[in-house]
Amino acid sequence: MLTLNTTFNGRYTFADSDAALRGAGGFSLNTTSQIRSRSQTITGALSQILTPNAVLDLRANYSHLRVNGAYELDDFGGAVRPVDRFPASAFVFDLNSRNAAWMFGDEQSNLQRQFNVVGSTSIIQGNHSFKFGGDYRRLSPRIDLRTSEENTLFDGVAQAIPLRVSHLSFVNSQNPVFQTLSLFAQDEWRQSSRLTLTYGLRWELAPPLSTNDLKPFAVDQVNDPATLKLAAPGASLWKTTFLDFAPRAGFAYQLSDPNDDELMLRGGAGILYDLGQDRSGDIFANSIPFVSGAPALPLLAYDPQLKLPYVITWNLSLQQSFGASQTLSATYLGSSGKRLLHTATLLDQNPNFSFLRLTTNRGNSAYRALQIKFDRPPRDGVAALVSYTWSRSLDNVTEDSARRVIMANPDGDRGPSDFDVRHQLTGYFSYELPAPVRDGIGNKLLRNWAIQSLFNARSGRPLNVVYMFPTSFGVAYLRPDVSGRSFYVSDPAVAGGRRLNAAAFLIPTDMEQGNLSRNSLRGFPFYQVDFALRRKFSFSEEVALQIQADAFNVLNHANFEDPRGNDLVVGNQSLAFGQATSMTGRSLAGGGFPSFYSAGGARTLRFSVKLLF
Repeated sequence: MLTLNTTFNGRYTFADSDAALRGAGGFSLNTTSQIRSRSQTITGALSQILTPNAVLDLRANYSHLRVNGAYELDDFGGAVRPVDRFPASAFVFDLNSRNAAWMFGDEQSNLQRQFNVVGSTSIIQGNHSFKFGGDYRRLSPRIDLRTSEENTLFDGVAQAIPLRVSHLSFVNSQNPVFQTLSLFAQDEWRQSSRLTLTYGLRWELAPPLSTNDLKPFAVDQVNDPATLKLAAPGASLWKTTFLDFAPRAGFAYQLSDPNDDELMLRGGAGILYDLGQDRSGDIFANSIPFVSGAPALPLLAYDPQLKLPYVITWNLSLQQSFGASQTLSATYLGSSGKRLLHTATLLDQNPNFSFLRLTTNRGNSAYRALQIKFDRPPRDGVAALVSYTWSRSLDNVTEDSARRVIMANPDGDRGPSDFDVRHQLTGYFSYELPAPVRDGIGNKLLRNWAIQSLFNARSGRPLNVVYMFPTSFGVAYLRPDVSGRSFYVSDPAVAGGRRLNAAAFLIPTDMEQGNLSRNSLRGFPFYQVDFALRRKFSFSEEVALQIQADAFNVLNHANFEDPRGNDLVVGNQSLAFGQATSMTGRSLAGGGFPSFYSAGGARTLRFSVKLLF
């Protein structure tokens, strides 16, 4: 504190970590990923009382994160290491099976720097609470890639000739800059003792990335891939938009008389823009001109008319209070995503670029949900929380990662979202058992006991079935026919135009999408009940000893992990395709629940002792 009206505080944090992960990312157990990171942050906050009714808050932060990574090979399990002279700074030898790829990679260092300033002024005037402010963020990473990479893919140990050999060279050390600016104004108006209105406006500015180094290639248009051409040298990836305004409004109205149990009606609607520019950062690692060497490398192209994605959200809820602590609420809410980023993979559709990945605003989504919740905080030894949600989510955005996109028409790819779960029921119950004996040794032994229970049930999650096939750069995916066994190659020059299974390992020039729709299948439903019995010994107001016995999945119900819709390998070695290979569990800690969790799998018993102070 500087003065009575001025308060300042600052904080510096330093974190250093080192990890070695064996077999990470699907590599063999002889491949060890070495990761070292060092994080430093400086944060400062200033609060200034301008007048008795006005306060200024200002916060600033600078973060510096450096991560070094390398892949090493060892003789784990009696393996014989190859010679240490590798043909490239990164070398992958893949035998097309689970954990049958090993990798060597020189150490590389990447740096992320972020500067963030947030400021706001709050003014109270009568029944109004005004707030004005802004948020500026600047990300300036330093991207270091290994200078060369060789990737060799074989169809098992018996295959003498590799299915694919990729030789890639990377331009080292790129320094893009991402910047965003947000300004907002809002007012909370207590119109009466029953009605409160909140409304405001936010303005977003998110220009495309900038760099003083080698610039990524911009294109003239993406509507006709066959005639797509590069734009003038130095052109921006897309045009900056300046009219991205996001209005928002909400209300809370007490329907009941203040002397009765409270009945509240709440609602709101607004527009939210997505300022995430990280997708455009993929261009520095996966696209020409930063990658060279293979015969068919991808060009990551962004629509020059690209605009900020946004979501329209709304909600309406009714909450009834019972007594001093119990509430029952019902909420209907929804959102509609517009102009979402969608990446399509196109092969041999442009005479100059045989491998295109086009990012446009063709993505869209729709979400609806009905939520019913009963909440009783701890009172008179009883606490409970039960929540049921019916929801439905649809979209045509299949993957966030550009290297795992599915070759499909976005207009015909609409289906249930990957996280779409139609029914979900969760609950918690706690009861402090009354002592059956009022005094004596019986009271000391039988008092302060409590039982707790967690339960969770949900319907099956979506299951997407796709075929993976290698390309000159990574892999691509196709949906199969309803037979679930093949995709169709319509070019007669490729295998005589016959149906090929996923073992063909060909990259045809014209492939037709199968008729199995996205996420059309469902995995297994899930339900589990956990139970706990605890006893607390209080030595003083601040010190206590707690003993607890937990029974996870007390009914011993088998919850299987969803079958795998696509395997980690290509071809007939899909050992786990369409099969459930493990059990699954769900943690229910957090969200108002006590700190005991679900272990998952078969029934599990645990005994614990805790010292509370």
